Amino acid sequence: AYLKRHHSAAFAASLINSQPMGFYSANTIVQDAKRHGVEVRPIAIDRSDWDVTLERDDACAPFAMRLGFRLVKGLGEACARRIERARKERGFTDLDDLAARARLDRRELETLAEAGALASIVPERRHALWHVRAPRGEDLFEGKPLDEPGIELEPLSRAEQLVLDFDKTGVSVADHPMQILRPKLPRAVRRSDEIARMKNGATVRTAGLVICRQRPV
Repeated sequence: AYLKRHHSAAFAASLINSQPMGFYSANTIVQDAKRHGVEVRPIAIDRSDWDVTLERDDACAPFAMRLGFRLVKGLGEACARRIERARKERGFTDLDDLAARARLDRRELETLAEAGALASIVPERRHALWHVRAPRGEDLFEGKPLDEPGIELEPLSRAEQLVLDFDKTGVSVADHPMQILRPKLPRAVRRSDEIARMKNGATVRTAGLVICRQRPV
């Protein structure tokens, strides 16, 4: 209780680094930390380690929580450690540099792109996926470079990005399903903070994200 109250970022980070531990998911821990004032930063190829880590911009600032590669489904620890070692030498300039120095295959690059971890070198997630999945001109034309026209792709919608976040990491830092769905719900569907102010015994309708199922119900 003391750690949760006075060192919320470290408390939440240690819980996620101890997963799987049953009961609450990593996303539940992240959302609770945000509600208690912790800044949560996304998985990033230029900043993340295997574990969730703590960051702060100066000595007087509170710690923020940087999500780690351990949350990316299908990405092993050995892969994450190669990224860490290569990054210590120097920053990554582009996808080819990342793939070569961290020895990443196409599946690992695609997994990182889907998780949104490549934003520092390819800002938009759909473009990152396009660059990772597209065959290289050198592969098709016997080592000769191929000058292709640029491709314009629509950015992912909020809902598409949220689905990818939950599918690939189980965590959403910047959004929540209810933020997207709330405007479409009837006014009679109450928020949890509204229920707290209603009369005892009143009948209510509510909606939310199921975070755990207990037995017996």
